[in-house]
This record gives sequence, C-alpha cells and structure tokens, in this order.
Amino acid sequence: MKSTIWTSILAMLLAAVIGCGGDNPPAGDGDDAGGGDDSAATTPTTPPTPKAAQLPPEDATPDVVVATFLDSLRSGDDATAEALLTERARIETERANLAVEPPGTPSARYAVGQVQYVTENKDGAHVGSVWEDSYDDGTTATYNVTWVLRRQSQGWRIVGLATQPRPDKPEIFLNFENPQEMLDKVAKANAELTGEGQETPAATTAQNPDVPPSKSFQR
Repeated sequence: MKSTIWTSILAMLLAAVIGCGGDNPPAGDGDDAGGGDDSAATTPTTPPTPKAAQLPPEDATPDVVVATFLDSLRSGDDATAEALLTERARIETERANLAVEPPGTPSARYAVGQVQYVTENKDGAHVGSVWEDSYDDGTTATYNVTWVLRRQSQGWRIVGLATQPRPDKPEIFLNFENPQEMLDKVAKANAELTGEGQETPAATTAQNPDVPPSKSFQR
C-alpha cells in the first residue's frame, strides 16, 4: 500500500498548529474499534472510474497552475494533482511508492499570490499562497506555502513547496523530486514541533507577504 505525500505534509503543518497551542483540529472519525458494521467491509463495491486530469492551457502562467493544483487538492482530484507535478517528481514519487492522493477538503479556501521568476530565462518561479481549512468544531487553521515551479514542454509544473513550520523556525523546502529527502525533513520537523511543548503561540492568522491583501480566498 502506498503512502501519501499530503498525509505526511499535513501532519507536519498540523503539528505546528497543535504543538504550539493553536487551534486543535478535532480527530477524524477514523476506525472505531468499539462499533461499526463488519458486514460493510466485506460488501463488494465497483471501483470508481478514474477521472481525467483537468489541466490548464500550456501557456497558463504559474499562478494559474498553482490555483488549478490547489483546486485539485481541495476536491481530491488526484489525476490533476499528479499531472501538475514535474515529470521527474511523478517518476520519483512512483519509484518511492508515494501516491499523490490529495486530501479532498471541500471546506478549505485558498488565496494565490503573485509570481516571482527566479531564473534569468524565466523557467523557474515561486508562487505564494495561503491555505485555510475549517473543522467541525468551528476552529480554523491557516498555512502559508510557497510553491516552486519549473517550466516544462507541457507548461509550468510543480517541483515542490517551501513552508515555515512555525514563526521561530526556518523555512524548509520539500522537494517532490527527492521523496526520501522530503520525508526525512517532514519527520524531523514533526519531531521538533511535537517535542518542544507549547511555548510559542501558533501564527494561524499570519499573512503570506506574497499574497496581496486584495486577493480574495477562492471557494
């Protein structure tokens, strides 16, 4: 069974919120050892037909690609999310038995910031974003993420992301083209965040400087 990219990354981001005394998202329904109908687990089901990737045009700008990618995360559209990674990222995550499998959180909202080109040939770009999710008990968590993109023959594609797990921690780059390094960084960040107590409040309302205030959240 494959592990998932987003489960690992979201675990790190949630550890930053929970471990620092911020809004604590409630536990999911999960598996209930004390109840449930065992017969449901044995009922044969027809697997759903895979959805085709919904890709932006090849000439779409990096911010449009990021917005499409975030929409796929919110809706759980794994075909689109995977197709918007670089070719090398797709190959390496498959080799590492690491599935894309977006979380699928329809309650989430996001705002996408301006494009910053980081190479002279303008074939590399950073795009800031703010991702906000709400939970059943009314609490919310806000994550600031910078997406790293590279121009390929089929258009802009996502290499990885940079995020600051906590205001007093340095920003870390999670490279989807190097899954083992990415998972090692996530594990290290999780260990540090969950092991340091609750001394610093989580900045759950922090604004990403790359996202202009006029940029509204997308629903």
